[in-house]
Amino acid sequence: MHIVYAQEPYNILRQAYNDKAPGTSLAIRTEGKTTYHQRGLANLEKAYPITMTTHFRMASVSKQFTAMAIYLLHRQGKLNLENPISKYLEGLPPRTQAITISHLLNHTSGLVDYESHIPTHQTAQLTDRDVLHIIADIDSVYFPAGTRFQYSNTGYCLLALIVEKVAGLSYPDAVKELIFKPSDIKRATVYPTPHDKERAYGYHPTSVGFRLADQSITSATKGDGGVYISMEEYLKWVNNQNPLWDESYKADLEKYAVYVKDDVYYSLGWFFTRKGRDLFLFHSGESTGFHNIVVWNMTDNNVLALFSNRDDMKIAEVYDKLMKHQQLTFNLINIPLFLWLNKVYMNDL
Repeated sequence: MHIVYAQEPYNILRQAYNDKAPGTSLAIRTEGKTTYHQRGLANLEKAYPITMTTHFRMASVSKQFTAMAIYLLHRQGKLNLENPISKYLEGLPPRTQAITISHLLNHTSGLVDYESHIPTHQTAQLTDRDVLHIIADIDSVYFPAGTRFQYSNTGYCLLALIVEKVAGLSYPDAVKELIFKPSDIKRATVYPTPHDKERAYGYHPTSVGFRLADQSITSATKGDGGVYISMEEYLKWVNNQNPLWDESYKADLEKYAVYVKDDVYYSLGWFFTRKGRDLFLFHSGESTGFHNIVVWNMTDNNVLALFSNRDDMKIAEVYDKLMKHQQLTFNLINIPLFLWLNKVYMNDL
């Protein structure tokens, strides 16, 4: 990897974050050269600094890994994206019978939000199978499958269960075999978390500083947000040299796309838009203690990625400044990209 250092992106980070608080990991890849900067601490209690090899919880950026696992099983002929999910999951209520795997992948299933139905007595962290049990008791959908886009963590928890069923492996092992190994990713994990010195811990800002906010009741689900990866290895993932991003994938990205808003589509775990010849894939992730965002120009293999182990909204302004510095704009998105995505997740656009 060719690494260079640029002053202005670092100045943007330095103005927003300090080295004694939770911070960020930044990577900018342009014309084959990578600019990398970090700012802040991965662990406040032990004063471990954030480095290029610090693992962050990806939150919803994880969905691209879940989607790729499903897609590869489809390519291997082990499942079909148009199969009903009831073929793989038992106990689903009648009103979910029309839902297919592709509906889950592209957030057009109409499934209810499991987080709105967590039992009030629940204290243990939920698993993907717990999510299945929750929706099995709710014979209701928001809309008929395939009729509209509405972002759904529920769908991606169920996709993780389908991966396990079809691959005959645990979800973490399936992701390792299907994705991490071909991508030369050796240290990334799927929940449970990496070893203490290898990972960033999540924090939440308060009026008197930051409190540890690393885990919540939904932090143990895997399909919707359970990947932990460093910036160094993430750049191996979003790279045209990775054999998983072949021409067939690019064709199917277009084939299965659904319209979201503002000239943006969703397909196979990514938001995407075109600007001239350029194809931009992007996604953000929000969970307790972590906020992340990435844009990948697949055409030129350029990347702008920012990972954060704090769940304030400062990342929206910082990333917006970085995009402007990189002269990176989209046709119809007129607010900071992180805020635009947040509104999509909240069904507020």
